[in-house]
Amino acid sequence: MAAQVLPGGSTRTALHFDLFRFIIDRASGSHLTDLDGHTYIDFADDFIAGFYGHSDPVIVNALNDAIG
Repeated sequence: MAAQVLPGGSTRTALHFDLFRFIIDRASGSHLTDLDGHTYIDFADDFIAGFYGHSDPVIVNALNDAIG
């Protein structure tokens, strides 16, 4: 029954693998854009972006300064 309404039949969407992969082209803040140009809101924050969102300018600039 769960497979009819939940991806992969599980509430743990990070563990779901679909045959047609979701490939991110770019990410900014809480928005993700796939290769086809569709924009999505990232409610899971990919377990990495956390509170700052994707591509936070302060973090990106600090990394660029550190890397050189």
